[in-house]
Amino acid sequence: ASPWASLSAREQQVARAVREGLTDKDIARRMAVGVPTVRTYLRRIFDKLGIERRSALAGVLPRD
Repeated sequence: ASPWASLSAREQQVARAVREGLTDKDIARRMAVGVPTVRTYLRRIFDKLGIERRSALAGVLPRD
């Protein structure tokens, strides 16, 4: 299975928003959650994908 498939639907939503260049605050507004929640999603995404930075997401996410 692809690493992408290991992400929950909400994690995928956050990852796509990061790829769009949105900030944590912008993502929180879009998803109607708090910034700490977005940061929790990001930590989970990074752990699941084995990356450490937002910029590394581009290399592991599928093109929609």
